[in-house]
Parts: sequence; C-alpha cells; structure tokens
Amino acid sequence: AMVRHAERPTRARYAWAVASAAAAILVKPFVAFLIPFAFAALTIHRKGFRGLFRVEAIAFAVLAVTPTVAWFAWNAFGGVEYDIGVRFAAHEQTPDSMIGKQLSISMFPAHLLQPGFYRTWARLALAMVGPVALPLGLFGSLWIRRTAVGAVTLGAWASYPLFGLVSSNLIADHGYYHLQLVPLVALGLAPVMHRLWVRSGGGRIAIAIGVAIALGWTAAAANTVRGQLGRARFEPPARCREIGDLVGHTTRAVYIARHYGRPLEYYGELSGTMWPKRVPDRAPAGTAPMSVDERMALFTFEPEVFILSDLRRYATYHDDLRRWLETNCRILADEDTYEVWSGCTPP
Repeated sequence: AMVRHAERPTRARYAWAVASAAAAILVKPFVAFLIPFAFAALTIHRKGFRGLFRVEAIAFAVLAVTPTVAWFAWNAFGGVEYDIGVRFAAHEQTPDSMIGKQLSISMFPAHLLQPGFYRTWARLALAMVGPVALPLGLFGSLWIRRTAVGAVTLGAWASYPLFGLVSSNLIADHGYYHLQLVPLVALGLAPVMHRLWVRSGGGRIAIAIGVAIALGWTAAAANTVRGQLGRARFEPPARCREIGDLVGHTTRAVYIARHYGRPLEYYGELSGTMWPKRVPDRAPAGTAPMSVDERMALFTFEPEVFILSDLRRYATYHDDLRRWLETNCRILADEDTYEVWSGCTPP
C-alpha cells in the first residue's frame, strides 16, 4: 500500500496505506518500528529529507500508531484488567498496568553491555534466515535502493537493529522476533537471483539449477525445523482436563507447570499465574533470594489452589514451597504426575 501510494499518490491510496499500517501495528505492536521506518525511507526517496517534516509523513506516523496507543492506554487506565499475577514480575517488580508488564519483559538495558547479548542476537538471526541468505539479502537490498521497493526495504532494514536495542530482552531470547528478517531477505535476494538469471542467459539449464537450489534449500530448512518440533514437552491434554475438573476450572490458580502453564490453562480451562523463582531471572548480581511469603505478597489475587504438574522443576527449585505447602495447606491430589494443594492459610 505504501509503495503504490508512492508510485501514484492519491488521497485514497494514502488512506489505505495509513489504515493498513495501523491495523498491522495493532495486531503486532513490534512492527511499530518497521512500518514507520519504511514509510520514512520512502518519503526520503520521493521528497528528500525535508519530506519527513511535511504533514503527510507526520500524519502517517501519528495515525499509524494511534489505535495501538489508544488500546494500551484504555487497558492501562481501567479498560480491561489483565490479572496475570507475577508472571511478568520475574524481572522487576509487579507493575500495575499492562503497559508496565509488557515493558518489563521487553526492555532490559543491562543486556546492551554484555558481549554475549550480541552473540546470541547474531546466532538467532542467522538461524532464522541462514548464514548465506542474510548477507546476500542485505547486499541485494542495496542494488534496488533507487526504487520505491528498495527504499521501503532499506527503511525496514534500518528499523531492525533499533528494535533489537530497545527490545533487548526479546531479540536475544526469542527466535520468532527475527521473523521480520524473512521478507527483507527475500526482497534483497530477488535482484541477486535476477542478475544471476540474466548472466546465465535464462536457458533451461539455468532454470533447472535454480529450481534444484530452491528445492534443496527448502528441504534443508524444513528438516531443521522438523528436528526442533519434538523438543517441547507439555502435559498431556487429558491430564490437564483432569486437573481442570478437579479444581473447578478456577481463575485463581498458582502453578509450576511446563511452558509457562499455557497448555495447562488451555486444556484445563483455568487461569492463574506461575510460581516465581526465589531469585528472578536476569536479576542483578547479589540479589537476595525471596522467601515464600515475599513471593506470595507479589500476587494480585489470593491463590485458591497450587497446581504442581512439573514435578521435576518443583523438586529441583522449590523445596521451600514444598515445606510451606505441607505446613499451611491440605493436599487435594497426590498423583505420580502432579500434585494439587488447596485450603491454604493466608500468610
């Protein structure tokens, strides 16, 4: 939509570009970096740097993020309360708003001073698009820089490092935040493949070689992804449903479960929050361990049940919780694969 407006500017195309950008940012807020940077680069391509200070560019930036800002503001000031207890408190303190919770898991400035942060970032980026495709895609993007598509591509490339520096806790921990590289590399590879096509004469042999390379590349990527699918180990759905029925599908559960308790919540039709560690992840060196009572004080609700479906993690990291439960609660279920405690005396 942005490229079409740049090629033949009209009010209708401008409105469609703004609406598309606003919808994309609302659905995936992390592209709030990519889209404005792409439009800014497109504006510079059309009108020079002075174009960035014109009404069209400023209005685009404001209107594109307004729905997302309004949504977060509504939730922050009493719209919908996301009562997720201490799930996001493992980094700092328990924030009162959804904005604070999201920022607390996205930003971690201390990472910027750690060399390992940049190594991990590079490893995840290369794992997403490949060590060959990434430099070729970036190099190819420079070939099309004088076109509208090239301007958008380079603007999006420029947004990627800024997003990583601001969202330092996400870019080096979660591979899927590097998915934005996939379309950028694809756009950059297009002129590279075109030049190879032209130089080869475009004959049948060239077509066969190109198809073989593409199929081999796809097969290798598919094999890599397939090898990673079996690594996740969740509680069986039947067990989650059994636990959900046992606790009456409560909305005030505290659990030690696999994968942040998501499968347990979904199949068991319950909600609550994870039990935090004694020392939060990425806490500053020398942080004093929290007692059970101190962690209990972090909750934004009074726990009704404690569900322990990851018994290995429970036994390894939470022996203090076990002693607290045995002293203050009664056992509701004691199975080989999970425990449920209820009727706890408030601290």
